[in-house]
Amino acid sequence: MKYKIKVFNIWEQGPREKQEDSMFPPYQKVNESDRLFILCDGMGGHSAGEIASNTVCQSMSESIFKQCPNAEGKFSDDNFRQALSDAFDELDTKDNGAEKKMGTTLTFLKFHEDGCTIAHIGDSRVYHIRSGQNVDDTKILFQTTDHSLVNDLIRIGELTPEEAKHSKQKNVITRAMQPHMERRPKADIYHSNDIKQGDYFMLCSDGILEHMEDDNVKYIFSAKGGDDLKKVDMLIKATNHNHDNHSAIIIHVIDVIDPIVANADKSSVARKEPELLMGEVNENEGEIKCNEDKVLESSPREMAQISTNSNSNHKPSIQRGVNDNFKKLPFNIIYVKIIVAVIIAALLCWGGYSIYLKIAKKNNPSEIVIPPNTHSSGQSHSSSSMGSHNVITNGNQTVHQEGYAGQSAAQTTNATTNHATEIPCIIPNAIQNTINSNENIPESDQDIINSVSPQ
Repeated sequence: MKYKIKVFNIWEQGPREKQEDSMFPPYQKVNESDRLFILCDGMGGHSAGEIASNTVCQSMSESIFKQCPNAEGKFSDDNFRQALSDAFDELDTKDNGAEKKMGTTLTFLKFHEDGCTIAHIGDSRVYHIRSGQNVDDTKILFQTTDHSLVNDLIRIGELTPEEAKHSKQKNVITRAMQPHMERRPKADIYHSNDIKQGDYFMLCSDGILEHMEDDNVKYIFSAKGGDDLKKVDMLIKATNHNHDNHSAIIIHVIDVIDPIVANADKSSVARKEPELLMGEVNENEGEIKCNEDKVLESSPREMAQISTNSNSNHKPSIQRGVNDNFKKLPFNIIYVKIIVAVIIAALLCWGGYSIYLKIAKKNNPSEIVIPPNTHSSGQSHSSSSMGSHNVITNGNQTVHQEGYAGQSAAQTTNATTNHATEIPCIIPNAIQNTINSNENIPESDQDIINSVSPQ
C-alpha cells in the first residue's frame, strides 16, 4: 500500500511554564513524505519531562530509520520493539538521579506497505476516524485505550464513565516510560489495513481531550467541520481554556494506492484488540507525583489498596495463564473417562473383597448355625416368634441361644435338664467336631451337649 497524505500539527503550551510535549517530525517541519509519527507527553517538572519526551521521539525515530530505510517498505512488531528498547536505553543515560523520576507517555503511528501500525503507552491517544457528512455518519474506527487508573476502575465496575470524568484520580496513569525501570512496561500494539481515501488519523496528548467528547471529535472531522485548516483551527480554539500542554498531529489520507482490496470493507481486520490486563509497572519506584498532579506509576500493591478501600464486592475479571489448547479440550470426553475409571475401580475393590471373604470362610470357618428343632415334649415353636437372647455358661464353654416368645423363662434358661427346649444356636467348630465324633466327651458336659444337639 502507498499513500498520499497531508499532515498538520498543534503544539500549544497552555498555562504551563514549560512545554513538555514533544513530537516527531518536529513542530512545523512535517511534509507529505513522512510515514512515521510519534507524540510524547513528558512529565516530571524542572525540565525533566521535556527531556524525557524529546529523548523518546529522537531515539525511536533514529532506530526505525536505521532498521527500515524504505519509508513505505516492510515494518514489523520486532522493529517497533527494538526501537522502544533503544528509547528506554537512551532514557537511562539521561537519568539525573532525581528522586522523582522523569517520564513520558508514547503514541506511535507508522504507515507501511501492509497498512499501519499503532502503539501507545499511557493516556495519550491515537484515533482513526472515517469522515462522513455529519456526526452520525462520521465513525471513530479505532481509538487507543488509556492506561489509567480510572479506566481500570471503570472496567471492573468500581466507577462509571461519568464518575471518572470528575474523579481526583483521573490523572493517574498505570504505564509510562522512565529511566532505570526494573520492569519496562509494554506498549499495546494494533494493526489495520482498512485505510481509505478521506480517513483521518490523530495523535494527541491528554490536554487536547480535556474538555472534548467523542461527538466533538466526530463533528470536527466530519464534512461540517470544514476543510483541513478549519478543522485544525477548531481543535486549537476548543482547547484554549485547557490547563495543560496540548499537542496533536493530524494526518489526512488524500489517496491510497494499491490498497489491500480483500480486507477493504472490514474495519477491524488485522487489528489487535487491547489487552485487559494492567500493564507492567515498576514496583520499586512506587507512586511519583509531578507538579501537574499526574502520577507516573502506582505499584501493584498501591493499586490493590485503592480497590480495597472502595468497599466494593466487584473484582477485576482478569484471566491469565490459561492454556488455549486446554480450553479447546472436549470436556464431555474427560468426564466420561473419569466416570468409567471410578466404576472400574469400585468393581475391582468389590470383587477383591468378595474373593477375600470366600477364601477366609473356606480356610477358617468360625461359626456353624444350627436350625431350630422341636421341644422334647412335642411342643412346637414358630420361627417368627423370636424373643430375647439368653446365655448358658458351663465352665469355659459359652452357648448363645435365642428364646421364643411362646417359651417360658424356665424353659429358656434350664438348658441343662433332659426337657430343655431345642433352639437355634451357634456352636464353635471345636465343640461341633467333638459332637460329631462322640469321642472324649466328659460326662459333666454330656447333658449340655444333648440339650443343644439336633435330633
